[in-house]
Amino acid sequence: LGRPADQIAAFDILRDHVGLAKPGETAPPATVKLSAPLLSDVLWLCNVAKKPRLCVHFAHQVMAHDPGLLDRGHMDHVLAAYGALAALGSLSEAAHALRTLEWMLEQEQAVAAGHRIRPGHSTYTLVLVACWRAKDWDSALRTFELMTGFAASDFADSAASASASGSASAPQPAARSHGRNLEPDAAAASCLVRTALAAGDPAALRLFGVRFTAPVK
Repeated sequence: LGRPADQIAAFDILRDHVGLAKPGETAPPATVKLSAPLLSDVLWLCNVAKKPRLCVHFAHQVMAHDPGLLDRGHMDHVLAAYGALAALGSLSEAAHALRTLEWMLEQEQAVAAGHRIRPGHSTYTLVLVACWRAKDWDSALRTFELMTGFAASDFADSAASASASGSASAPQPAARSHGRNLEPDAAAASCLVRTALAAGDPAALRLFGVRFTAPVK
């Protein structure tokens, strides 16, 4: 929270003592072991200093060499960085955010303490923010499916018409373990609608009109 010169000093300390170097730099052997609380401060520093690409860069180093260190809080910092990059006009950040979300879900199943990295409401919402800012409707739709367990196609025009006529049953979410199916809150729903608006797809707007004005019982 200091001056730019203080933030530069902080990054020098990370390079010289923690082994986290910026792209193009070489770090000497670390003298301080990277812990979960320290990593959280590192990623937060990157975003506060308005260096989201550096946040992603450091996170990728840890994902490659010590993925068990990462938890949901760390990954939320990374997803916030993708959203910041999308706000600057980068259209690929939503796809990167979605791949990060999928990686988290894979890690949840692969490690003993998988619950520590399980995505929560904040995680999904941060991905959806990146989708909205990048105008990436396809990534938003896939995020909705991963969040809720519903198939987005069940709310498309054809499915909604079949349900209204009684020729099809109401959509149901996939059966998953407790806490995996999350209902979008106001923030997540807002991002979904904003993404549909930004994409300029009337069918997309109707899809979420069906979903949120007539919730499945």
